[in-house]
Order: sequence, then structure tokens, then C-alpha cells
Amino acid sequence: MWLSIGLGCVALMVVTAVPLMVVAARTALNPQERARHAKTISVRCGLLFDCLARLVDPLTTWSYRHRVAGALQRAGVVGWTSAHLFALQLVCAIGLAVVNLMTVFNFAETPVVATSTAATSILGWLIPAFWMRCRRRARIAEITRGMPSFLDLLCLGLDCGMNLQSSVQLALDHLPAGALRAEWSRMLMDMRSGMTRAEALRQLSNRVDVPTIRQLVASLAQSERVGLSLTRILGDFARHERARRMMAAEKQAMRAPVKMLVPLSLCIFPCTFLILGFPVFIVVSDLAP
Repeated sequence: MWLSIGLGCVALMVVTAVPLMVVAARTALNPQERARHAKTISVRCGLLFDCLARLVDPLTTWSYRHRVAGALQRAGVVGWTSAHLFALQLVCAIGLAVVNLMTVFNFAETPVVATSTAATSILGWLIPAFWMRCRRRARIAEITRGMPSFLDLLCLGLDCGMNLQSSVQLALDHLPAGALRAEWSRMLMDMRSGMTRAEALRQLSNRVDVPTIRQLVASLAQSERVGLSLTRILGDFARHERARRMMAAEKQAMRAPVKMLVPLSLCIFPCTFLILGFPVFIVVSDLAP
């Protein structure tokens, strides 16, 4: 027992000392050397992670690869495959299980240790999936937030007599770097490589999987079949998206008082009642015989 406690203390000291040494080394270096060392460490960690992904790749199934490939694409994770996510899930599950064993092995019975180890392993396995889900939600919010301005720039280019490809390039030149610019830049590259406009837009819709993009692609395809004006369609769509964003903001504002009830009832109201009731308690205790 004492040996396990000693090993746990040594491991805790090492885990605590390594970040401090890294911070001290980084503060002692100038910015150029700091950036060079950070790049070297990231490259080596990336190579190690790639080797681990190649080792565990035969353990994945075809259904898992297909499902994870689509999830990685929608989350905007570039350079990763299903093997990388599987390796990350294994590392998180095994790491949390080892930490749990080092923590409760000598302080609990065997069934409790087995149950807690299984629970922590499942939690570690689910952490990467939860991270990808949060990343996808943030990406969808970023794309949805930038669509009205992007559509206004598209309408401006079309009003000046440009075609759709030139208008998209004009809009991308004035957009900040982000998910929206990256996806539409890829759509332009697909069109310049010989793909038709309808197919490039369809692949953009499947790749992003955002309701706004799907509606825009459907509107552009319908206008191309019928022969309607792209400027009018895009202008109406931009006004609709801006109104939808305003409604979403009002909805979030109406939810704020309901969300504030929990911290008010748990944190502010008890302190207020304690401050108001303490003088009353003192007076009552002084008047008591």
C-alpha cells in the first residue's frame, strides 16, 4: 500500500514539475526560439500520433471508418482519418483507466475498483466524440453567422455584372479566415478543376451539412433550371437569414432569465438570506431569557 502511495506521489510530482519546467524554459527563450521549439514539439507529437494511428488502423471496421470520416469532415478536422480518432479514443480510455486504478486501487474493494475503472474507460472513450460534437456545433454557428454578409457581397458582385464564380471570389477576398471561407474556397477549386457548378455546390452542401447552405444550394439549382435572376434570389435569401438570426438572438435573450434562476437560487439567494437573517438572529438571541 505504501509503495503504491509513494509511486502515486512521485507520478504527481513529475506531472506537476514537467509543465513548470516547460513554462520556465519558454520564458527563458526569445520569441523566435520559442516558436521554433513549439513547432518542433508539435511536429514530433504529430509523427508519434500518426504512428499510433497506423498501428490501430487494422482494428477499425468499415462502418466505423465511413461514419467517422463524415463526422470529421463536418467538424472541419483537416488531416485526420478514422484511425486518428480511434487512437485518441483508446489513449483517453486507457489513460483515465490507469489514473483511476492508481487512485482507488488500495482504498476500495475489487468490485468498486472494477466498476469505477469501467466507468472511467467509457468516459474516456466518449470524450473525443463529445469534443467533435462541440467542434461541429461551433463550426455550424460560425458558418451561419457569416452567411448574411457573404450573401450581400455575392449580390454586390452580381449587380456589377460578374458571374457567380467571380462574385464568390470577390466575396472570399473580403471575408475573414474561417470555416465559411475555407468551404467556399474549396468549392471554387472544384469548379476550376473541371467540375460543374451544380456538382460543386452539391458537394459543398454534403460536406458542410448546414441547413442554410442546403437551402442556398437548392435555391441556386432551382434558379439555374428556371432561369431566374440570381441577384434577386440571393438578396431575398440574405434578408431571410438576417431576420432568422435576429429571431434566434431574441430567443436566446428570452431564455436568459430562465437560465439565471439556477445560479440565483443556489448562490445569491442563500447569501442574501444569511446577511438579512444574521442580525435578526442576534437580536432574537439577546431577547431570549
